Amino acid sequence: MATKKQQLDAKLGSWTEQANLTKGQSQAPAQEVTTSVSDRPPVRAVYATERGLLDRVNGLAASHGLTQNEVIGRLLTWALDQADAGIYQLS
Repeated sequence: MATKKQQLDAKLGSWTEQANLTKGQSQAPAQEVTTSVSDRPPVRAVYATERGLLDRVNGLAASHGLTQNEVIGRLLTWALDQADAGIYQLS
């Protein structure tokens, strides 16, 4: 029997694949990525966030059988790709 994480990965693919799909929507030509995310060691950073946002991340991670880091990595990649493509404007 497949876990929730396996079911989600089967539906969505890896978060890097999702990021590449979003990047394909941009006006600029796609740049070839020579180093995959998994080839680089993770970097620890600390950002101040509201407790409610952390609770939402924790709930989403728990409901999909993912770690909090996986959820943040996937969502942050998607959001940055949206901003890079001009789909979302920070103001």
